[in-house]
Amino acid sequence: MILLTFHFINGYGDNVDNYAYSISITSANEIIVVGKDGGGMITKMDLNGNIKWAKRVGGLYTINDIVETLDGKYIVVGQTDAGNIFISKIDTNGIEIWKKSIYNGGLASGYKIVKLGDGNYLIIDYFRGIAVIDESGNVIKTRKENTYSNTIFYTGLARIEGSYLIAGNISSQGMAIVHTDFSIDYFTKADNPNASIYPYFIFQDDDSSCIITGSINSQGFIIRLDKNINPFQLKWAKIYNGTNNIKFISKTSDGNYIAIGNYKPNNDSTQIVIFKTDTLGNVIFSKIFKSLHNKFITSAIYKNGYVYVISNFKNVNNNVDFLVMKIDENLSGDCNFQNHNLTYSDFQLNRQALTHSYNISNSISTPSTSINDLNYNSYNFCTTHNLESCHYNISISISGYNLKIYSPYRNEMFYIYDVLGNLIKRGYLKENNLISFSKAGIYILKVKDRTYKLFIGRR
Repeated sequence: MILLTFHFINGYGDNVDNYAYSISITSANEIIVVGKDGGGMITKMDLNGNIKWAKRVGGLYTINDIVETLDGKYIVVGQTDAGNIFISKIDTNGIEIWKKSIYNGGLASGYKIVKLGDGNYLIIDYFRGIAVIDESGNVIKTRKENTYSNTIFYTGLARIEGSYLIAGNISSQGMAIVHTDFSIDYFTKADNPNASIYPYFIFQDDDSSCIITGSINSQGFIIRLDKNINPFQLKWAKIYNGTNNIKFISKTSDGNYIAIGNYKPNNDSTQIVIFKTDTLGNVIFSKIFKSLHNKFITSAIYKNGYVYVISNFKNVNNNVDFLVMKIDENLSGDCNFQNHNLTYSDFQLNRQALTHSYNISNSISTPSTSINDLNYNSYNFCTTHNLESCHYNISISISGYNLKIYSPYRNEMFYIYDVLGNLIKRGYLKENNLISFSKAGIYILKVKDRTYKLFIGRR
């Protein structure tokens, strides 16, 4: 029996703009993607990317995030057309159970949500606020930072040992870290206090230390904090010069980390960068998902050795569609991945003390919304989309223990398996590839969706 691993990179959309902002893997092993599509958008798929159902929620500007509840249903958060925080609980078929709208002192948007250790849920308002609700959507408290005359945006949120940690950007320059008691630390880059710092993602490691990723002056960064995060203790911080931002990081099965962001080379389209680091942030390998489209990663999730990535992109009709990518942590078995030269350097942060004042409110209303079914067209980036550089016209020849693969293309992966499905060799195609085997036998060569049976060592 031949055991081969297949993943997918699919695009989804119709004749209007379709944005995806957050992805989740449910306890039933299904993918849920939320975003914006002429209203709020919710789409459920199986783990192979096949759509089970898709819903459009009218009366909304967007849905930004989703979390699974204790009873196996979901709470989604976003922004109403009126500019308030939107919260709704839906069942596993996308049917609405309840909905709420929170006015949080001016323009507000539910940006991210986490489940707290006490069973309640914390929502960050993109425009410098928070809200805490219970399982039934009752508002326990809302709070909004009003110290700053310039804009503050909350962009990162994580549950930290039953509580939470929030990260954001202040005045398009420094990074804000908000602790459980809602005290705020303000950090600037030591050698350039005016550098723009945007944190996007927070991850708590097994040892309780925290990792924050984001962008500094249009270069991706990763910082690692000691488990004693209040007061702030920096273990290490690195800037990755081959990235424009880093939107996601997770620990992998081998104890290292996989990080994902964007990179735009000169005179090229924006590409998805995926790289692996060790526990000190040193790069193990780096690859880009290369295609003709500008792609803007928004979220990812890691589960059971696979990373599920969502990204928005412009399609051939110049509309926005979104892609969902399932890849394994070593980036094997997928199309259009190319080696990438990722350089990195250390940097330091300075901490500043700040004072605060808050608006406190429990304002709430019930919005007028509706949920309708939504149909998407989907396509496979590696087979049917005619602008993707997926090539198949290769030829092979075998002489004794030597295999030659002829290809006019570069940087396309090939894989060779034995008859039990064990991976024997892999690499990138060149114009002429000469591969030698140590023993005779039957092998399987896989290039994209093509499979060749190889008889090695025959006379």
